[in-house]
Amino acid sequence: MALAILRKYGFSADIANNGKEAVEALRKMRYDLVLMDMQMPETDGVEATRIIRNPGSGVTDPDIPIVAMTANAAAEDRKKCEDAGMNGYISKPVDPGDLLTAIGRFLPVTMIPKTRKSTPGTVISQVFDFQELSDRIGGDEEFLKDYIIKEIPNTVPLAIEKIKAAAYEKNPEKIRLHAHSLKGMFANAAAHRLSEAAHRIERIGKQGGTDIVHSLEKLEQEHETFREVLSDMFPDIFSPDPRCGEISVTHSAEPLTEEAKARLPELLRRLEDEMIPRQNEIGEVFYIDEVTEFATDLKHMAYEYQSDILGGYSQKLYEAATGSDIDKTENLLWEFPVVADKIKELSRF
Repeated sequence: MALAILRKYGFSADIANNGKEAVEALRKMRYDLVLMDMQMPETDGVEATRIIRNPGSGVTDPDIPIVAMTANAAAEDRKKCEDAGMNGYISKPVDPGDLLTAIGRFLPVTMIPKTRKSTPGTVISQVFDFQELSDRIGGDEEFLKDYIIKEIPNTVPLAIEKIKAAAYEKNPEKIRLHAHSLKGMFANAAAHRLSEAAHRIERIGKQGGTDIVHSLEKLEQEHETFREVLSDMFPDIFSPDPRCGEISVTHSAEPLTEEAKARLPELLRRLEDEMIPRQNEIGEVFYIDEVTEFATDLKHMAYEYQSDILGGYSQKLYEAATGSDIDKTENLLWEFPVVADKIKELSRF
C-alpha cells in the first residue's frame, strides 16, 4: 500500500524484507528517507534504526530521516521510536495524507490527498470495503485496480503459509510476527473480518501458544470468502481457476508504461547480475524453501518494475513450490533464463 501511494505521487522506493536488508541497502546507496516498519524478522525497526544512527555503521548517511510505520500508536510505542533515533511515525493502516505529510517534513511533496471519511449510516462491508480502500488513495480506482487489487492474491497465500510453517515448528514468536504482518496487510486492504481473524492468531502467539488449528481454519474460510468477493467485483481482473479454486491474475501482453520503459535496463541488469546466478545456485542444491523465497523476491521485483511477464512467471513458480510439485517446480526454475530473454526482447520496442 505504501509503495503504491508513493509511486502515485512521484516517489521511487526500494523494499527491504527486514531491518538487516535495510541497513545493507543504506550502505550501498544514498537514499533521501527511510520508512521503517517497527516489526520485522531478523532485525526489527528499532534495532535497525540504532545501527543506522551509529556513525560507524557504514551507511552513507547516519542522519537520514527515518519515519516509523507502526500499528501501535500508544505513547510507549512513540517513545520507542524517539529513543531509537527516529524522526517521526505514522500509524497503520496507511493513510496517504498522513504518509505524505510525514514525508513532507523532510522532502518536497507537491500534493497531499484529502482522505474522504465514511459518513454516518454508510453501509460498510466487513468482508471487503472497496469504498474505504478507494478513499485511502484519493479515489483513483484505476490505479487501485492496477497496483493493489491485482497484488492481493499474489501476496496473501505466502503469508498464510508462513503462519502454517511457524505452527508446525511450534514457534509462538514466529506465529505472532507473521500473523501481525497479515493483520496489517488485511487492514490496509480494508478486509476487516480477515484482519480480525489474523489478529486472533496473533494474540495466541503473543500469549505463547501454538495451537492455532481452529483459528487458522477460520482465517482460511474468511480468505476464501474474500477471494470470491474479489472475483465477483473484478471479473475483468480475476478469473476463477477451476483446477485449484484459486484466483488467477490475467496478464496482458505487457503494454509498458513510460516508467517501466525507463527502468527496463535496470531490471535487466538485476536479473542478469543477481537473479540468474542465484537461480543457478538454487538449481544445484534445490531446496524447496529457497525456491519459494526466490519466487517471492521475483514477485516483489515484478511489482517494483511493473513487469507482467515476470509477475506471471513468479506466481507460477511460487504455486508449484508451495504445492510441493517438485517436477513442475524444477522445470519452471530452469526456464527462468528464457523468461529473462523475453523481458530483454521488450527493450527492442
